[in-house]
Amino acid sequence: MENKVTDVIIIGGGAAGLTAAIYCGRAGLKTVLCESEFSGGKIISVNSIENYPGFSSVKGFELAEKIKEQALKSGVEIKEFLKTEKVNLSGKVKSIYTDSTVFEAKCVIIATGSSEVLLDVKNEEKFHGKGVHYCAECDGFLYKNKTVAVTGGGNSAVSAAIYLSGSASKVIMVRRKDSFHCEKILLDRLKKISNIQILYNWNITDLLGDSKLIGIEVQNTKNNTRGIISADGVFAFNGCRPATELFRDVINLDGEGYILTDENMCTNIPGVFAAGDVRSKLCRQITTAAADGTAAAYSAEKFIHGKTDFTD
Repeated sequence: MENKVTDVIIIGGGAAGLTAAIYCGRAGLKTVLCESEFSGGKIISVNSIENYPGFSSVKGFELAEKIKEQALKSGVEIKEFLKTEKVNLSGKVKSIYTDSTVFEAKCVIIATGSSEVLLDVKNEEKFHGKGVHYCAECDGFLYKNKTVAVTGGGNSAVSAAIYLSGSASKVIMVRRKDSFHCEKILLDRLKKISNIQILYNWNITDLLGDSKLIGIEVQNTKNNTRGIISADGVFAFNGCRPATELFRDVINLDGEGYILTDENMCTNIPGVFAAGDVRSKLCRQITTAAADGTAAAYSAEKFIHGKTDFTD
C-alpha cells in the first residue's frame, strides 16, 4: 500500500470538488482530488445546461471537461476511478484510505455529492437498465418512437421529459403531487410540447412485464384508485440521497444525512470542509456547487496557514 503526503485531499470530482481543486491549486497548495468514477459528477449526463453563467446552452460533458482542464492547469493531481474506502479525520493529519493508496493531508474537502433515490417499487431491480433508467441522456436513445414515463417534479425530471420528447413517440409525466417545483421557464416549455402528457397526483406502484417492461401500475395519491399505463421505459428522478456513509459517525449531519457546515464550509472537525450537493443547504445547482468549492478552498488555505478567522 502506497503512502502519499499532501496539503489537501478533495474527495469527489463534481463541480464542487473540481472548483475547490482550481482554487487550491492557484493558492499553491499541493492538492490531490480522488474521484470514484469520471470527473464531472452529475453534470456529465446532462444534455443541455442553460443556467450556468456565460453559456446560453452547454452540454454537460463539455462543461465538465472545461472545469477539469482548468483544475489540471492549476497544478492539482486528479485520480479517477479511485474509491475512498475509509477515513480517519481526527488529529492534525487526516488519512484517506483507497484500495491502492493512503493519502495523508492537513485538510480534507468532502465533495462526494449525492445519488439518485430509487423508485422503490416491485420489480425495479429486475428492470434496472432494461426498462428502468435514471439518466435520459444516457439511455433515451433506446426509446426512439416508443412510450416512456418520467417521474419527479424538479428541474432534472422536467428537463429529461423535454429531452425525451424529441425522440420518444410519447412521454408521460407521472407526478405524485398537483404541482412541480422546477424553474418556471422549464415548466412553460414542458406544457407546450404536444407529445408530453402530465398526470398529476399519481404515483408508480409497480412495473409490469416478463422479459421486458410493458407497462406501469399507478395509484392516485388523493383517492387511491389504481390504473395501468402502457410504457416501454421509465425514467426516475425522485430526488437524491447524500453520499455521507463514510462520515456518519464523525461529522455532524442534518436529519436527511447531509453534512452540516457554516458559511465557510467548515464542518465540526477542524481542517475538514464540505462543499456541493453533500452539504445541507437550500439550493443545489452547479453555480452553488462552484461557490461552495471556492469557499472550501479559501477556508482550507486559511487553515493550513494557521488563520482561524476566515473572514479576514
